[in-house]
Formats: sequence, structure tokens, C-alpha cells
Amino acid sequence: MMNMCRYRLLLATVFVVLIVLPFVQKATRIFPSRSLHGREVTVKKPDWSLSSLWSGAAARQFEAYFARKVGFRSEVVRSVNQFNFSVLGKISGNMGTPVILGKDHWLYEHEYVRHYVRELGVNDRDRSDFVSSLKRFQDALKARGIAFVLVISPSKPEIYPEHLPDQYRNRVVRDTPTRAYGMLRPEFEAAGVNVFDVHRFFKDAKPKSELLFAKTGTHWNYYGSFLACRQMLWELRDNQGLQLALPQLERIVMDSTVGTDEDLLQLLNLLWFEFSEKSQTPYPIVSTDPVEMELRPNVLVVGDSFSFTLIDALNLSKSVREIDLLYYFKRHFRYPVEDKEGYVQDHEGAEIGPIDYNNLDWKRLLLDKDLVILEINEIMFIARGWGFLDRATEVAK
Repeated sequence: MMNMCRYRLLLATVFVVLIVLPFVQKATRIFPSRSLHGREVTVKKPDWSLSSLWSGAAARQFEAYFARKVGFRSEVVRSVNQFNFSVLGKISGNMGTPVILGKDHWLYEHEYVRHYVRELGVNDRDRSDFVSSLKRFQDALKARGIAFVLVISPSKPEIYPEHLPDQYRNRVVRDTPTRAYGMLRPEFEAAGVNVFDVHRFFKDAKPKSELLFAKTGTHWNYYGSFLACRQMLWELRDNQGLQLALPQLERIVMDSTVGTDEDLLQLLNLLWFEFSEKSQTPYPIVSTDPVEMELRPNVLVVGDSFSFTLIDALNLSKSVREIDLLYYFKRHFRYPVEDKEGYVQDHEGAEIGPIDYNNLDWKRLLLDKDLVILEINEIMFIARGWGFLDRATEVAK
């Protein structure tokens, strides 16, 4: 009887501790906790007004708020996600950005896979307008002595379709291109637009290179972005006469992922991920004979999320001076005039904020630049430059 009482007391104590611990953690954060990655809907504090209490809205608001703020929430979410991933082979922790689990734990962002499978195109009028606006902008810059290049960044499923789940790999190859990339690429060339096509560059480089995308990332990895950046700099020097240092690839080291090489993995919010030597990603060791800082070109980059890694590669190459980034032509980043060590720059620290279209300093942003890079991913052509081209062309005329 005494042993039974002790057993019941122990169970009761454990139960009370389990009930109380989340409240203690919420109040004190005494135990270390990893935050969750991804986009979550903001939950406001409950409105305790009489009307809210009477209608029951306050109770619902409190339930949502408490569930979001309760202690150990991150650990519980990660534990559930880990069970689904390791036991059921499913992804449940994508936090606003759907992720597809491919073969051998390759991860793909759903939006890129959707474009790969459906081969989304651009209608004739939009294509014509886009190509014409690019050529007008390029010509306006050339008249001012400013170099321009359109960088087509690659989609991971296009370069590594072999790791996709079987249901996504049956795309029919057509004689007449129906994808935006396949339709626009020859039209850029016919119009004389300066293009650096990383899709084509990666297709050619893939058989003789290390992985150009990390298994756990949606963007080109730091090795791939460096190879692309080096080729872009070589073409800009030879074709447009820019004074640029050409970095050399000394060797490659295989290491655990950093930065954007694990951006999809972070979205899964797991407790652990089964890494092995095959999961390691190549990183470039680079040497360069840099041009003096005051002789390097000032650069404006307009682009999507692939621009961040491209800017990292420009820094690694010690090839440019000040860089302004207009991210989706919505947010402004400015990078300091100095060479930073490492693969990943402080992108958060470089952010100035949302773009004020009515008060843009076009002289510093555009007219005082030596080079303008418009980076667009091959699935993003439908956006046609996010409204930047028409505004900037008027300024450059």
C-alpha cells in the first residue's frame, strides 16, 4: 500500500511539474530555446473590453495568444515536425513556404517545382514590352557610359530534376518552348540585350563541377554563385571594358552548410537533420589581385533573393566598391565600401528600409554607378522587373 501511495504521489508530482513548467518557461525563459524559422501570422494581445468578453472574442483571442506565447512552444513544434519527417516521411513545418522532400533528403521550394512542372510562360505582348524596355534601359545607360547586364539566375529543379519525387519528373520536353525562360532567351539575344545566362552556364558546368545547389537550400550555393560571378566579371571586362579583378578558385573545401545553403532546412523547424559526408556542401577558397578600391566600379543590383548570394560572391571576389541593392524594387540595401571576410555578408545590417519611390536619390543610386545588374530568376520573368525599368529609364534618358 505504501509503495502504491508513493507511486501515485510521484505521478502527481510529475503531472504538476509538466503543467507548471511551460508557465515558468514563459515567465523566465530559464531554459535555452531555439526560435522558429519562417513566416507566422502576428497574434495580438487579447482585447479585454466588455463587448469582447460578452461576445466571446476575448476568449478566442486569449487562446490564440496563449498558444503562441506558451513556454516550450518551439520544442513541441519541432518535436511534432521531427516525428512527421523521420517516421512518416512528411514535411509539416514549412511556416508559410511549402517545401517538397525529394530523394536522398533533397529539399525543394514548392514554387520552383510548380514552375518546373507546369512550364509557365509569358504572353506575346508582355514579352515584347519586357524585351523593349530592357533594350531602352540598356541604351540609355550606355549613352551615359554605364555598363548593364541582365543576370538570369537558375531554378534548382531545372538544374537538379533527378532528385525530385517521381510524380514531378514526367515533364514533357516540347519542340516549341512554352516556359518563360525558353521563350524569352532567344528574344533577348535578338534584341541585343546584354545577358549572362546562369541557367545555361550551370547546365554546362554541372557534369564537371561539385554541386551548384545545396541539398538543403533553394538558392545557388556559395560555390555555384562564385563560379557564376567570376564568369560574369570576365564577360563584363571583355565585352564592356570594365576594370575588374578576376578572382581565381584555389581549391574547394567540403563543409557543413551556412547561410542560404540551409534556408529550406531551417524552414522545416526540426530537432535534427540526418547529415552525412554526402550532405556536405562545397565552399570556394579564392585568391585575387584586387584593383585599388577607388578604381573599382560602383554597382546597383536590382533583383530577387538570389541577389544576396551574388553580392556575397562579389565581396568574396573583391571586385567592386559600393553596392546598392533594390530588393524586388521594394526594399533598399546599401553595402559598405570595404572588403568583408567570409562567405556571408551582414545583409540585415545593410538594410536601409522600404523604398520611398517619390524621394529616391536617383543620382547616387543610378547615375553615379558604373554598372547596373538586373538579376531575375528564370521563374520570375512574369514580374518584368517589378516596375523598376520604366522608372529608371526615364531618369537615365
